[in-house]
Amino acid sequence: MTHATSNNPTTTNSIRERYGEYLTVFEICDILKVSRGRVDRLLKSGALPGAKVGGQYRVAADDFVIWWAKQVRNSRRKYHFS
Repeated sequence: MTHATSNNPTTTNSIRERYGEYLTVFEICDILKVSRGRVDRLLKSGALPGAKVGGQYRVAADDFVIWWAKQVRNSRRKYHFS
């Protein structure tokens, strides 16, 4: 999993301040520094919660922060980080 460094999504407020209440695929790509294809796959598989609005995915900032926190926790467990 790629880490977001300067845009570390640690709080819903920091995400909302920068991007608003709902995130686009491109904004998620910017935050996580991953390709659009990667984010599309996460959304289509249901791994990342989102909804299509007008043919384009949107992810609530709250849902994104919760999802990211789970990814970090799982990664730490997998690699035994404390």
